[in-house]
Amino acid sequence: MIRLYRLIIRLMRGFFYSIFLSIFLFLVSLPHSSFIQASADFSAFKELRCIVPVAVKGKSMEPLIEDGERALFNQCIDKDRNNLSEGTIVLFQSQGARRMAVIREKLETPEGVHYKVSPEQRKSETLNLKADEVLGIYQSEKNPEFEDLEDFKPNPAMIIGGILTVSVFFIALFYWRKKAGFEMKYVWAAILVWILMFTVKFVMDLRVTQMVLPYGVVVSFLYFGLRTGILENGLSWLYIREKFKDASLKNAVAFAITFNGVEALVIGLWIFVIALALTLKPDLISALPLDLQTDFIQGFGGSSLLIFPPIIERISALLIGVFTGLLVFMSVRTGSFKYFLIALVYKSIIDGAASLFNQIHYTNLLAFSYLVQIPIALWALMGLLGSFWVYRIYPK
Repeated sequence: MIRLYRLIIRLMRGFFYSIFLSIFLFLVSLPHSSFIQASADFSAFKELRCIVPVAVKGKSMEPLIEDGERALFNQCIDKDRNNLSEGTIVLFQSQGARRMAVIREKLETPEGVHYKVSPEQRKSETLNLKADEVLGIYQSEKNPEFEDLEDFKPNPAMIIGGILTVSVFFIALFYWRKKAGFEMKYVWAAILVWILMFTVKFVMDLRVTQMVLPYGVVVSFLYFGLRTGILENGLSWLYIREKFKDASLKNAVAFAITFNGVEALVIGLWIFVIALALTLKPDLISALPLDLQTDFIQGFGGSSLLIFPPIIERISALLIGVFTGLLVFMSVRTGSFKYFLIALVYKSIIDGAASLFNQIHYTNLLAFSYLVQIPIALWALMGLLGSFWVYRIYPK
């Protein structure tokens, strides 16, 4: 009883640490004064940080931008700075203040590209602006699929969805603790390896991923699949070989549950924080870029049935991860590379396929969310059967 009490205390401590970490990541991923996160993937983080809200004072830009309006400007324009077209609304610095104007003419000179700009209400008052002086270009807040953002009504049930997604991790760990027991050092070790893996993926997303995506679905499938297969299985294999090469089956399962369950914890916290923020302040949806507004409106303002796909997906991912984790332990225990190779191929295929699912354009989020779970669940069933196989042959 005392050991169970200590386990509960440690898990709760880790849970609250995760909350603080998630909130911190949530806040630093936002543009200046916004309070809402755009997406779980890093390309969305980068996109959202590009958007700068600017309060409009005066009528010089009417009717394009109204007095008192909060205009959004995209400041990530390095590739387009020298190729802006006439009619583009730009943001620039003049006399210590940020100003807006419309490009009237583009000039190419030996010194570089210049733009003649002027306010909409005073078109004759042109100003010569160097291309590198353009701070950002205007991005409309209007969403063609949701004309009036004030009509957005968040679904509070999504808060429960976040909590239930988090519970996938804790239920699995508590179940295995009660059934078999394990040493807590395997739990902390799995969290450590996961953080290391997450950090490497984060760096790759910042430096490599965007260069790979334009090369098509085959390259994308191979890149995301092998990246996950090699990183997750490879880092685990290195750590296990150094620290846990004689691990028992019960401890191997505990490591695999934790390593693959942490993501359920992070995703569940992310859903919980976003759903709570939107429930308390629905107008935060307007802080998002145009293409993300539709996703958030459907995801957090849609049917309550959207609660369950993330839970199903996390359970499937956990079953898949436990199988690959046990294979890695088998590879270390027996010294046979074939088990590691099976884990690599099995994990790479499903993660490569998942990258393709993310590129599918859908019109009905609810139907798509459930349909995409079918192949993942079938793959997880294969993993469950594989885990029973490893269970029988694992060295005692």
